Amino acid sequence: MLTLEVGERLAANTRTCSSASETASIVQRAKQDRVVREHLLKWEKTASECDRC
Repeated sequence: MLTLEVGERLAANTRTCSSASETASIVQRAKQDRVVREHLLKWEKTASECDRC
């Protein structure tokens, strides 16, 4: 299951490029959809600083 910690890291990694509601929507979708969750976790491990913003 996607943890709050992952959601918090996502919010920190996206900086100001995403609104809080967009980040919350992504985290909520990842909690509900295994494929989205796996993609998000993979992205978190591989995305460069440039990709994150």
